[in-house]
Amino acid sequence: IDRPDSIVIYFGCYGESIPVRILKLFKKVDVTFIVGYPYELTPHRFHDFKKNRIFNKIDNIIVKSESMVKDISNFFEKEVFLIENGVDTKYFHKENTVPNNIRRLHKIPKNATLLLTVAALEKRKGIQSVISSMERIGKNENIFYIILGEGPDRKILESIIRNSQVKNKIILAGSKESIIEYYDASDAFLLLSDGEGYPNVILEAWAMEIPVIVSTSNPYPIITKGTGSILISINDETKLDITIKKIMNDKEYFNSNVKKSREYVVNKMDWNHVIDKYENVLLCQ
Repeated sequence: IDRPDSIVIYFGCYGESIPVRILKLFKKVDVTFIVGYPYELTPHRFHDFKKNRIFNKIDNIIVKSESMVKDISNFFEKEVFLIENGVDTKYFHKENTVPNNIRRLHKIPKNATLLLTVAALEKRKGIQSVISSMERIGKNENIFYIILGEGPDRKILESIIRNSQVKNKIILAGSKESIIEYYDASDAFLLLSDGEGYPNVILEAWAMEIPVIVSTSNPYPIITKGTGSILISINDETKLDITIKKIMNDKEYFNSNVKKSREYVVNKMDWNHVIDKYENVLLCQ
């Protein structure tokens, strides 16, 4: 209606195709698509651009991680811009939390080991791998697991938890407006997903100075360089068990790594740095 000079599509093919096509007929407008998910995981989202006839209407394409560059560039048959995610490091900071708030809320002892995952409830996120590891470690161990998020596989996950030997140690807490205190209360953050674009929750966990454990699937090998994060194959049950036991028995061991992680995001991934890259694409084309 206002005939903008620039349009940014963050999550494609949700009704924007007709106005984009019409607007392009009347004025020169730059259309930028910010891609937050890999082609191999969601090919239908990309083919919708052809089906809705805006494939050739997109002027700029931004991807979140290096592992996405080749496939997205090949699909759209043009060069893409690589701009990694950013995080507000002033907000995601331990100083902004009330200690033990979350543990009191969920009746988790102060001396217990608390694991955290923040993710859509989908099978590929690897949540069931963490639950299986807790079972192998033992139901009598002082370890708890909070899962934040909603998603299509919630009922499947509820069934897994219900039939688990450690069901009393697992809290499926749903979506929360604010999760900063959950990071602060936790001893480790785990996201053993089989492929991602560039999950912002990793940056938040780094900024909150807690150990981060991810899978060896893309984009983790690239985006975790220089952060001290732990990479574990989704099939390596032994390494996962050993790592969780290390967190339980020697929390101080990870202190140098978490300091390194926060320093990394403050210097390279804070929004004050990342926003300049977006402006170069959105305003200078």
